[in-house]
Amino acid sequence: MDDIANAVQLNKGTLYHYYESKANLLFEILLDTHDRRGARIRSRPAGLSAEQRVKVFIEETIMDLADHPIEGAVLFQEAPFVHLWLTRDQVHILRSHQSKFDTYLVEAIREGQEAGTFDASLDSRVVTSALVATVSWFVRWYKPGGRLSARDVAEQSSTLMLRGLLAPAHAREEGSR
Repeated sequence: MDDIANAVQLNKGTLYHYYESKANLLFEILLDTHDRRGARIRSRPAGLSAEQRVKVFIEETIMDLADHPIEGAVLFQEAPFVHLWLTRDQVHILRSHQSKFDTYLVEAIREGQEAGTFDASLDSRVVTSALVATVSWFVRWYKPGGRLSARDVAEQSSTLMLRGLLAPAHAREEGSR
């Protein structure tokens, strides 16, 4: 809390006026991160295909992590342990936000499977967990100002991950292009 107070040029007592504890500050960081990520995805037009929705999920998540790397790192590092520090109500709120985020992706994958675009032998929840895990590591290895921009990495990541989802017939078509 001393470091945070110094960074925002407040004394620690003033900081505690706004946040009763470190746990409440953590909750606000995580909630804001969930809200911002959700808003990025919801800002896309309705009626996108399943493939486009998965692409949006991957690219917008990576771009949000590029724009807010510290908050993203806190989210992916601390989310599994929030039940240790936060109230039940706070945990429920955060898990509800994560569930909506995951449901967006699960539904897109299932829709793509039903349409024959995505490989129907893949479990949509396993795919969702794998995609979330893959994009979350962006904050660990990406270096701003490197050879590729965050947008370039987001686009290449979505291409790579979408190709892994394609149904065998679609994968052959993609490979022949």
